[in-house]
Amino acid sequence: MTLKRIEDHILDQAKAEASTMTEAARQEADRLTSAAREQCEAEYAAAVEGLQRQLKTTFEQETGKLRADCGMELLRLKTRILDDIFRKAARKLLERDDFWNLVQRQLKEVAGREGRVHCRADHRDAVGKLIDEINGASEQKIAPLAEEPVDITGGFVFRGAQFDIDYSLDSQLADFREKTLPELIARAFPEE
Repeated sequence: MTLKRIEDHILDQAKAEASTMTEAARQEADRLTSAAREQCEAEYAAAVEGLQRQLKTTFEQETGKLRADCGMELLRLKTRILDDIFRKAARKLLERDDFWNLVQRQLKEVAGREGRVHCRADHRDAVGKLIDEINGASEQKIAPLAEEPVDITGGFVFRGAQFDIDYSLDSQLADFREKTLPELIARAFPEE
């Protein structure tokens, strides 16, 4: 064999061996790259899924809080509307003779009892006149009108030695409101 042939043979073997090693290295690199890509994709998918869960939870919490806040604000608005309706109704009642006839009947209920009749300061003359009329026509007298007023819309409060009787328009409207509020809310604010 000639030296040239030996060299060519060694070179061919070296090329073949290098080609085999290159192919093995390429396959190993592909396997490592594929494994790394799969791991990255799995980590990315897990991160995205975790972020989606976190966003969903945060969204549900925030929308729940917003719904609750809106519900409370709506309830406050409804309450203000109903309060306004009752205030207007009270003012209208004070202008009616029926209301003052009721006050007169209620004053007759406390005739003969010891105590004082308390009323609103600007109703003092009207309630005093009713007391005078009743006392002039009845044997059982109504206790005198107290000097100190009470903070009520109308009517009176009888304060006796042992107990008080509240004949105020406020307490009567509060009782009425308590009894009729569910129906009023249902009629005034029907749910959609």
